[in-house]
Amino acid sequence: MAAPRTRGSAWVNVVVLVAIVGVVLGGLWAMQAFRQGSQVSAVEVPDSGAPVPKVGEYAPVFAARTIAGDELDLEALRGKPVWLLFNATWCANCRAEMPDVQAMHERYGADLVVLSVFISDTASAVAAYGSQLGLTFHQVVDTSGQLGALYRVTGVPSHYFIAADGTIAAIEVGALSEAAMTERIQPLLG
Repeated sequence: MAAPRTRGSAWVNVVVLVAIVGVVLGGLWAMQAFRQGSQVSAVEVPDSGAPVPKVGEYAPVFAARTIAGDELDLEALRGKPVWLLFNATWCANCRAEMPDVQAMHERYGADLVVLSVFISDTASAVAAYGSQLGLTFHQVVDTSGQLGALYRVTGVPSHYFIAADGTIAAIEVGALSEAAMTERIQPLLG
């Protein structure tokens, strides 16, 4: 009777184990990449020719009318931090994060302007959406996509956290958790 071959089978076990770990880690990486990619809905906006906004640079300024009829001028808001959010009523991830956006507005609204720009939507759709979700922060309709073009938005939701001096402090593309929102807002409030 021959003795069992333990040395060779140990190497085979190690190789099989390494292969299994590689497949599992690769699968987890692929799932995470897929989930992150699915947090953004593509939008088409006209080419503005404007440079892509960058962290540390001044945010492009604009004036717009909210669905409530108020005139908002981003330049006039200097001195107060602004959370500029591009989204759409048809975007599932935008809808999913709206309760948290509203919660942030309720928590920080005295010190932070929350401005949501709805790309390629109608005023009636945005008004119904805001009413249904109980949104009380500023909402602007960008039917033509001009505001989205100014910020070179390619997907929603897109978040621009603007410091009180008018510079962009952070840019986030994709749905944010309440914790991530708080993490971006807190430094703006000093």
